[in-house]
Amino acid sequence: MKPEIKNKTSQLVQEKEEALTKATRLEKKNREGLAKVSRLQKKTEKLNSELHNVKNGWSFRIGRAITFVPRKIKSGLVQGYETFSLKYKSAVEPYAFIRVKNEAITLKASLNSILPVIKKGVIAYNDCTDGSDLIIQDFCKRNPGFIPFHYPYHVVEQNHPDYATDKIPYENTLAAYYNAALAFIPQNSWLIKIDCDQIYFPEILKESFSLPKNNFEVVSYSRLDLVRCNTSVKVIEYKRPNDQWLIYNNNLKFINRHGYYKKNGKYYAWEFLVMPKEYKILYKPECSIFHFPAEKGYRVFTLNEDRLMSLEQFRKIADPKEISPGLLKDKVINRIISSFEY
Repeated sequence: MKPEIKNKTSQLVQEKEEALTKATRLEKKNREGLAKVSRLQKKTEKLNSELHNVKNGWSFRIGRAITFVPRKIKSGLVQGYETFSLKYKSAVEPYAFIRVKNEAITLKASLNSILPVIKKGVIAYNDCTDGSDLIIQDFCKRNPGFIPFHYPYHVVEQNHPDYATDKIPYENTLAAYYNAALAFIPQNSWLIKIDCDQIYFPEILKESFSLPKNNFEVVSYSRLDLVRCNTSVKVIEYKRPNDQWLIYNNNLKFINRHGYYKKNGKYYAWEFLVMPKEYKILYKPECSIFHFPAEKGYRVFTLNEDRLMSLEQFRKIADPKEISPGLLKDKVINRIISSFEY
């Protein structure tokens, strides 16, 4: 081969290799660029979604914490709230787990407050002397998804000293009563504990049904305890979280438990829910419950009204991420109380 041809061939081979190397680098850079563009697009979509949620008053998830943006309250106790749904795959449809004793004053208002979002459950009752049993039977006739259950035994109240002894037959204990009612809730289904001296805000409550992502996740609800005084309504306590829960029924059961609180040394005795060890209480959603404990006819309250916080004082310190300011308006509270049957 002539030298000039050989040199030209060598030069072309070298240029070809350089071109291939450059093309490889460009292709790699292009792939990295496309991947970066894809990541940025996904991040932009996520940020746009969260911004949309915030602007519209939706609730959104940050890691394991739940933050709720205050909603606007229009009117009405059961209806009239802005409705925003969390876009999860599905919401659970829980059974209501209810126990009643002499709660005729608040009973109908409480049951009606959950009816827009809970269509089934068991309403157990015992030792009723104020007509609560008749209200329950009528409610269940009109709403056949609910089962009335009369527990045929007297139940010894919580904190009774005899729970620390063997004097109480098992069927007369709180755990026996609760387990008998729980037997009406199908296994492998969701349930929510409902107390009938409490009023529920259904659209807020409904949002919490979308929180659990598997059967081991438990929602624990907060509540605001209120008392009707002579000329006003005052705050007893704000509990976050509380003993209200949304939970999956996988061989749940109650046991009787008693002892003394470490903090103040006071005696306690009550029913205790035994959950599978895999269960975790992960969620504490926006407050959707107002509790009126003093309206139970068989309870005796010795509260010093002068030491209780007024609604105006509570409004100033309440966290709007935990409880919507609109719920604390006088007209909302008054509408609730006007629905009670004195």
